[in-house]
Amino acid sequence: MKLVEDGLLELDDPINDYLPFEIESPHYPEVDITIRHLVTHTSSLNDDFDDGEKRPSELVEQSIYSKDEMPVELAEDIYYYDGVALPLEKYEKEIFTPNGKWYDKNNFSNFKPGEQYEYSNEGSNLAGLIIERVSGETFSEFTRKFIFQPLNMTNSYWEYKDLDRSVSKLYKIYEKEGDSKVYEFPRVNEGGQPCGDLKSNGDDLAKYVIEMKNGLNGKGKILNAKSYQTLLNSQLGKSIPRDRDESALNDEYDIGVFWAISKPGYRLHKGGSIGVFSILYFNPMNDIGVISYCNLAHPDFGKIVNTIKNFEENIKEAPADNN
Repeated sequence: MKLVEDGLLELDDPINDYLPFEIESPHYPEVDITIRHLVTHTSSLNDDFDDGEKRPSELVEQSIYSKDEMPVELAEDIYYYDGVALPLEKYEKEIFTPNGKWYDKNNFSNFKPGEQYEYSNEGSNLAGLIIERVSGETFSEFTRKFIFQPLNMTNSYWEYKDLDRSVSKLYKIYEKEGDSKVYEFPRVNEGGQPCGDLKSNGDDLAKYVIEMKNGLNGKGKILNAKSYQTLLNSQLGKSIPRDRDESALNDEYDIGVFWAISKPGYRLHKGGSIGVFSILYFNPMNDIGVISYCNLAHPDFGKIVNTIKNFEENIKEAPADNN
C-alpha cells in the first residue's frame, strides 16, 4: 500500500509488469495474475511445489548437535532444512517458471486467477519480490524504513545475523506412546522470508497492532486514511467461494490486503512453523488488540488463544490511554 500511495504501482496491475521473469497459470494462460490476486490469496499460485529432499534454506547453527548426539527424532527435519538459502528472486523463479527446478503445472491450482480464495505463502513471497523490484531495496530494508523505524519497533528483524544471542530459541516436541520429548531446534535462514520469518517481540508487535487499529480509525501514521481503508477492509467479491465459518477468529472468511477479516469484523493473522504458533488480531468493536505466540508448537496453544479471546471479550472498554 505504501507503493500504491507513492504512485509506483496499482493493485490491479499484472504481476508480470514488475517481475524479472514471466508467470502464467498453465490452466488459464490468457488471464493475467494481478497484484490484487496476490494480496487477497486469489492468484491460484499454491504452496505444493516439490522442493526435493532439502528446503531452500540454511541452518545458522550447524553444530548445535554433533553427529553422534543428533536426536533420532530431529534428524529428518534438520536434514530437510540444511540446504542453501536462495535469494527471493531465484527462489520464486525456480517454482513458477517452466524451466525452474521445482516447476510443475500443479504449482497452480485449477481455478481462474481471481475467482477463488486459497491461502498462498508463495503469493506472499512474490508480493515481497515485487516490493524489492519496484523500490530498489531488499524486503528487509523496505520494511525497516517504512514500518519498523516509524513505529519505533527496535527489536524486529528478518535476519538472525541482526539479533543478539539472548533471543528465544525454537523447540520441537515429539510424542510417542504417551511419552513427550522437547528438543531445541537450530536456527534457520529461509529462502522465502516475506511469507513469515520475522523475529520480533511483544512490545514491537503491540506497536504494530496499535498502528493498524488506529489506521482503521483514520489515525494511522505510516499510511494515509485511504490506504488503510483498502488494507483493512474487504477486497473479495461475494461470489468468490471461501470458508463461511462465522467464528470470530476464522481467518478465511474474508480478506483485505493480506489482513484476514472474520464474520464479526476482527482483523487478524495467524500461522505456524517448526517451533512456532502465533496469532495477532484487533477487535474494532471494543478497540482491543491481542498478540499471542509461542516458541513450542504445542497443540495446547489453541487453549491459550481461547483463554485470551474470552478475556478480550469480557473487557468492557479499552483503557483510556490505549496508544
